[in-house]
Amino acid sequence: MAQTSPTDYLAHLITLQNSLARINPDQDGKNDEEAYERDRDLLQSSLRDTCMVVREAVDARVSNIDTVIALADSLINEGVNLAYEGVDSMFDFLPSFAHSQATSPLVEDGNQELFLPHGSITSLLALMSLIKPTSEEDFPGETGIPRVPEPWSKTRKPHPKTTPLARFWNVVSSNSALASKPVANMIYQARCEISSHLTSMPVRLAFSSNAECLVLSSAGNWKNRSPELTYWLPDDDNADLNDSHSTVVGLMDIAYQAVVDEQKKLIFVADESRIKSYSWASPSVDGHTWHNFRSALPVHTLHSRSFDGPLHVIGDHVFRAGKGSAARWEINLLRTHGQDGTARIGKKIKVGDTWRDDEEDIEPSYGSPPSQKIAFKDKFLKPACWHPHPSTLGNMLCSSDGRSADQYSCIVLELESGKTVGRFLGHGADVSGYSTSESDPNVFLTACNDGYARLYDVRHPLPALTLNAGKLGEFCNDALLCHPDGIPTTPQAVFTGTGNSEHITLWDVRAHSSVFELATGNNAVISMAWDSKRNSLYAATECRYVDRHGQHYGYRNAKIPTFSAQLSGCDVDEADWAWPDKAFHGENYFGYTFDSGQHRICESS
Repeated sequence: MAQTSPTDYLAHLITLQNSLARINPDQDGKNDEEAYERDRDLLQSSLRDTCMVVREAVDARVSNIDTVIALADSLINEGVNLAYEGVDSMFDFLPSFAHSQATSPLVEDGNQELFLPHGSITSLLALMSLIKPTSEEDFPGETGIPRVPEPWSKTRKPHPKTTPLARFWNVVSSNSALASKPVANMIYQARCEISSHLTSMPVRLAFSSNAECLVLSSAGNWKNRSPELTYWLPDDDNADLNDSHSTVVGLMDIAYQAVVDEQKKLIFVADESRIKSYSWASPSVDGHTWHNFRSALPVHTLHSRSFDGPLHVIGDHVFRAGKGSAARWEINLLRTHGQDGTARIGKKIKVGDTWRDDEEDIEPSYGSPPSQKIAFKDKFLKPACWHPHPSTLGNMLCSSDGRSADQYSCIVLELESGKTVGRFLGHGADVSGYSTSESDPNVFLTACNDGYARLYDVRHPLPALTLNAGKLGEFCNDALLCHPDGIPTTPQAVFTGTGNSEHITLWDVRAHSSVFELATGNNAVISMAWDSKRNSLYAATECRYVDRHGQHYGYRNAKIPTFSAQLSGCDVDEADWAWPDKAFHGENYFGYTFDSGQHRICESS
């Protein structure tokens, strides 16, 4: 098939770029509201038109399509920066601009009941009662009037074994799970058991490649200033969240990066200047089996001061990203801390310059320097988040910290050469996470700080589906892509986790709909992980009603509904129970009245 010249498409993009140049990001909406709104509209239309040009160019099989995509990417970056520029930015959360309802739709959250926290609604209705009309029933035609959601007891339950910690919409939408897919049906009907385990303030969850080890990096000790590492080994007989393992982390600061090497039984964690690895098992004499340690043993310390980005392990190599380059270490050639984990690696460093209160736990080793540095062709590229490409070994899906780099792109980085070999467009803020599924190597999912989760086909630069997870104007902190029955023909499911709205949402990709909300006990979702072997969901959640000293605040007496008391089987004296005054959900929103009261990792299986 003959290819079309890119000239007209490039010319159209240049015209749109010139339109963006007319926008004044310092425009004061208070003094010139008309000009302010005109600039907002121009920005949104320019971004939408940019994506439309790319979509048309791809459909027309334009030659040198990469030049069109690269220019569009530059234009989108410019537009997103304009959206957030200035003291009074035009947007707090940029609305979706890359979707097309005809071919790649935007899917809204099916829950139309709650768009304000429960406490805010009740306070607002109390204020409105001071005027006439005096009740929400007196506003039958006013769709903008907030409503207190119906109690869980009046909502739809698709199955007798549906967990009371799930809430389904009363507007019935059929899911795409067939009767022949029992696991998918169990998930879409929320037939699961939920358990939880106390943790320190969570930072990141990471699963090994075959779900043998689940790792949580967190911040604990005095004022949450010390790095902590907790891990679970689900393959152990009868293992559950209570069977956790932990080890002292010898880094100077909080470990914001973590990755797991299942083949070598190593957990890598990193602060801004060093990387440490810990082994959770040792091989037997014959080398065919492994014996798990009660607590992970320190193995390596790597010096990475110029490389403070995310980690990646492949084969015998560990990589860490920096600005304009990445460092590489060859694991098998690295010095170790010896059999007891105490030998120093490199020169001794001073450990006084730290926020940690437990300096005696800091490893004083300088660490092994990188064996190689790989220069990126884009010298300004500074990855803040990356993930292995689902179908091309050695390539990384990669995104930067937009606020510091003025880049909101999602690119494909060829790690060995440092070349940018692909681009995916459409994000309106920083990408906070990626997710892939072994069952389908042609798709990946992103979570974004503009509040959306986006599903991409690796063969197309624009999202195939956009999910509005943060409809209230909040980050989509994490998103997971999974195939419940583990095969590509199974309907894809997506879990999204948000902070302010304090729940997890399940989305049915094939049906283009959200399915239900899952309670997190009034905790914000920080990070999630999916165990494809056991079809289990893990979520690291943060309680925002407890301070760094462990003291709770902002609680009132709880109002326990009758149906929840009956489910718990306990005698309820409301004077003994408390509920966060600013909790997003009321006590009767879910079937079981559950307040975490602490940071927790939750398992749904």
